[in-house]
Amino acid sequence: MSDHPLLGSVDCSSRYDATSSRRSDDGPTLPLDVIDRQTTEERLLRKLDLRVAFLVLVYIMNIMDRYNVAAARLHGFEEDLGMTGNQFNTLISILYVGYLLTQAPSNMILHRMKRPSLYLSSCMIAWATITMCMSVVPTYHAALILRFFLGFVEATFFPGAVFVLSRWYRCPIPLNSIY
Repeated sequence: MSDHPLLGSVDCSSRYDATSSRRSDDGPTLPLDVIDRQTTEERLLRKLDLRVAFLVLVYIMNIMDRYNVAAARLHGFEEDLGMTGNQFNTLISILYVGYLLTQAPSNMILHRMKRPSLYLSSCMIAWATITMCMSVVPTYHAALILRFFLGFVEATFFPGAVFVLSRWYRCPIPLNSIY
């Protein structure tokens, strides 16, 4: 009888034998060794880097969308909507009111989500829909309302993208060594 009754009753020699002819999917697999883990992490980081490139592209579109109204002004946007006085300035500023009102609650919602990618993608769809509606807006007040809600959905993108990236990328330098 063995000192270790559980180990003495099970023959594990063929499972962990390097010269065994068994395939790896026939039984339980061993944890990845250091080399395999490093290779797997490098592949994962390459996939994540492609997604980061997509996030950068969406961020560029976000910046372009913020200044899109200013470009439309040059092509007669004020005359089309019948704006006078400071109405154009109000139209520009109302985006940031919605942005400021939504940014903190959005971060709290994002932190509690199990899949933040679904939340961010739904906000991106809403952002695209509101932006498309801006192209056919008939009045100043409708444009004002759409710009306000555009600030709501744009507020989720940048903090959300940083949040998603912070979940996947590790800091190579310990934070306490920076100071």
